[in-house]
Amino acid sequence: MFDTGVRAHFTASRLAAPLLFASDAGLVVTVSSGDGDKFRGNVPYDTSKAATERMTRGMARELRDRGVAAVAIQPGFTRTERVLDAFDGEEPPEETSSPRYVGRAVVALATDPDVLDCSGEVCPVGELAFAYGFTDVDGSQPQFALGEEWAL
Repeated sequence: MFDTGVRAHFTASRLAAPLLFASDAGLVVTVSSGDGDKFRGNVPYDTSKAATERMTRGMARELRDRGVAAVAIQPGFTRTERVLDAFDGEEPPEETSSPRYVGRAVVALATDPDVLDCSGEVCPVGELAFAYGFTDVDGSQPQFALGEEWAL
């Protein structure tokens, strides 16, 4: 959880920072989970996701003066290969989304000229879809994560 999560986000962001400083604007996106302040099921996972969100807020403060935004996104229940394998051929719940839904959230943030306004925020992908008007590949706009509706 820490090497492939927090450490990977930190290392990639640190190495990307000089490239982002050289551009007119930049964006660092980290990936968290959609449980907010709720316990996420086990200590390592919960701690790594909370640390990622905290790191994003800190990066936002340190990078803002250089024109670089840092935003954490919470994808929710995503139909990754691992999730599909867990359903063993059965359809996953309706509130799941494709990985492309998450990618579309990143594109929406990256193309927003005012992205610095949300720097330091932790944004559920469903809320970003609502705000920016994008949909998943099937035209849906899932607002759920792990079976619970997001407050819009």
